[in-house]
Amino acid sequence: MLDDNILMLVRPSCGEHTFYKVKDANSIALKASVGNEPEGETAKFYVLKK
Repeated sequence: MLDDNILMLVRPSCGEHTFYKVKDANSIALKASVGNEPEGETAKFYVLKK
């Protein structure tokens, strides 16, 4: 867990980093590597819900 509720996952096979922002107890949102959250009509497709 990084600052501001950012979760960083590292893929062991290639070392690639994937970033997620913890929104609340039931959802996280995929973030771009530059730290931006998706916006617009498709933003809802980047949120993982429990």
